[in-house]
Amino acid sequence: MGASPGKDILTLWDQSSKKDRRNLLNQFIQLHQGQTGPEIDKSLDHMAPLLLARLTAGLRLTYLSIADTLFEQIASVEIFLKSAGGLSFVEQFVDVGGPLALLDIIALKQTSEISKWKALEVLNILSDRGIRYKMIICKSNGIKIITECLAKSESEETRHSARDLLLDLGLYPASKNWARQIYVAFIALLNSKNPRANHLAISSLKTLQPVIGYVLPGLVDPLINLLNTPHLEILLELCVFVRSLFTDWKDKIDFPVEIQNRLIKSLVSNLDISQKMNDQILISKNLECEIKEDIATTSMPMLLGQSGAARCIAMLVEAEINGNNNSDEGKLQGASKMLLECDVIHHLLITAGQQNYSESRRMSFRALQAFSHFSSVSRLIKSAMGSKLYVKFQENSNIWCDVSEIDADILLHNQAKIN
Repeated sequence: MGASPGKDILTLWDQSSKKDRRNLLNQFIQLHQGQTGPEIDKSLDHMAPLLLARLTAGLRLTYLSIADTLFEQIASVEIFLKSAGGLSFVEQFVDVGGPLALLDIIALKQTSEISKWKALEVLNILSDRGIRYKMIICKSNGIKIITECLAKSESEETRHSARDLLLDLGLYPASKNWARQIYVAFIALLNSKNPRANHLAISSLKTLQPVIGYVLPGLVDPLINLLNTPHLEILLELCVFVRSLFTDWKDKIDFPVEIQNRLIKSLVSNLDISQKMNDQILISKNLECEIKEDIATTSMPMLLGQSGAARCIAMLVEAEINGNNNSDEGKLQGASKMLLECDVIHHLLITAGQQNYSESRRMSFRALQAFSHFSSVSRLIKSAMGSKLYVKFQENSNIWCDVSEIDADILLHNQAKIN
């Protein structure tokens, strides 16, 4: 094909076996990589539109059976669509239903991961061409298909391509309706069983949230449920996101007080797991399970959620202190004030005294150290701890790993209440 002017390419395509078609497509990709639209058309004796039509028709038939040359077909289409000056190819591809064919390929379970990735790459190219093409993807049920692909894919490249496409559609939406759908899709991905999907979703929400400009009530529960993740990178992204909601974006987004209260109360509620663990013990006894092993298994997510909540609270308070640069109690406001209204000090002290999970103790002491920046709260902490333990708390930054039985008893039975 490289030596001939290309006038026989359609004949070669129609008469070739599956193996020969693959070779034909690979030659086409190698020869025309990086060429402009006019260069491609000239090298094919102005038959480029007919070849593109053949390739697109092949993609549309994929739902009947997956072609052996599917990846090469998509890669060949990519050559046409990304070529400079090749807008006529883009219009032709759209007119014959090419975007919908690619979305169908992505949605098929039997499609290989590499073909899904290449299809997403082509859709990314199409999306970059302008708002009209973004609208076509969105109107073709693209948001749902791409989101499901991200949630179910086992390929890192495929997940990243899906995330990039969703962000591109959401950050430069054809209408606010599409942006909202993508925002909701990322919230739904927080509930995915795939940790990588969770990570990509929370990082994408960080990018999309200030652009959306408002917080939906449905965001709270998925965020709180994700606190029990064993993956530190996800937890850190989550904590930074929550911190940004209350600090970085507080003047840029509509964050209703009732949603703020729900989020704060849920964080504090996650600290108190004693009753939940007692319930698990009763259930295990009733079911005559191996109690120690069963409790260790069932309580671990709760302990992870507890430590995650303590970390999130510590980061929230630290951020507000750094933002205010003032230790005066009159400056207690925002999330710090709301946390105190939920008796967070009482719950943090209890968490600091428990012996089940050292990370919960460490994060609780970190949060208490942050709250002690405020003079009135510092007095409350001192009163609850007693002078001896309070001095230890102030002087020993690693107090979390040096809690005696007496210290633990004091912390577990503290009476720190705020009126």
